[in-house]
Amino acid sequence: GGLPPLEFDAARWLSDEDGFLAEIRAAAEEAGVRLYERDGVVFCYPVLVRAEPDLAAVRIDKRLDFNIRPSTLAAALKKAQAKDPKSKPERFIEALFQAYDFVRARKRIATWPDIALTEIYAVLTLTPGSDREYTLLDFARDVYYLDTSGVAATRKGLIGPSRRAYRRRVRSTGRSDYPDVPQR
Repeated sequence: GGLPPLEFDAARWLSDEDGFLAEIRAAAEEAGVRLYERDGVVFCYPVLVRAEPDLAAVRIDKRLDFNIRPSTLAAALKKAQAKDPKSKPERFIEALFQAYDFVRARKRIATWPDIALTEIYAVLTLTPGSDREYTLLDFARDVYYLDTSGVAATRKGLIGPSRRAYRRRVRSTGRSDYPDVPQR
């Protein structure tokens, strides 16, 4: 007489709002990790975590991790929060303005109007498949990192997107789409 095998449906647990997401929130709180969840994606400064039910894994940024135990994952996220983000705001603001200039040129605009960030994202992901590698959520995270980094201008002195536009959106919609990110 041995024990019957443990039946655990990882795909169902990772897909269930009351499964993985609830348990990672609880484990993170216990570990002192700040995170924010929206539409099934966990934003845990400076990384994004997505459940991959079909693979019985989670994706931390672009890395697939098969260790889905909430306490172990919370410990890994705590370690990630202790590090500086990998993104380089100085490089990102330069790429942002190159894409902005491309949109202006394509529209034959000589002035410096506000352009939707989704249009700029579309330029940054022009090559086939790049929007799967660099998602809109990744882009939003990078814009937010840029905003919190203190880098406000390109090498040519052009001013980047600011908290003013973000605050205006929060006032007009009554909600924030971004978590509280620790200031460095």
